[in-house]
Amino acid sequence: GFDPFQGDVLITKVSKYFATPPSFWVAEYERPDDPVPTLWQLRVSCSAIDASGDNLVPEGPIFFSCNIGRGRPREGRPGQWELTGGKITVKEDVAGTRGILAEYKVVGVFNVLAGVFDGGGGDR
Repeated sequence: GFDPFQGDVLITKVSKYFATPPSFWVAEYERPDDPVPTLWQLRVSCSAIDASGDNLVPEGPIFFSCNIGRGRPREGRPGQWELTGGKITVKEDVAGTRGILAEYKVVGVFNVLAGVFDGGGGDR
C-alpha cells in the first residue's frame, strides 16, 4: 500500500473538461489509527477553460483539496461526513521557466454537505 493512502481516479461520465488518466487522489490521516481521513486531495487532468476570449483555467492538472469531518447531527442521527473548506487550484508556470518555478492559484472553492430530501420544498 501507499502512505498516505491513495489511488487512481476514473471519470465515469463523458466530461468536456476532465479526463483520465493520469488522475489520482490522496487521503491524509491525523493519526494512523483514525478510520476516516481528515484531508482529501484529488488531481484531475483538465482541458483549458476559456470564457469571452480569456483563459480562465490553463490546460493541465487541476487540484481539489478539502477537509473531512462530521456535520451537525439531525433528527437524532449523528452528523453525516462532509467535505468542507474545499479549494480548487491550478499550477501556472512562472514566465519562461518551463515548469522549474510554478505558482499555484486558487480558482474556486467548494463544500460537499449532506442533505435531506423530503420530496417537497423542505430541508435540503
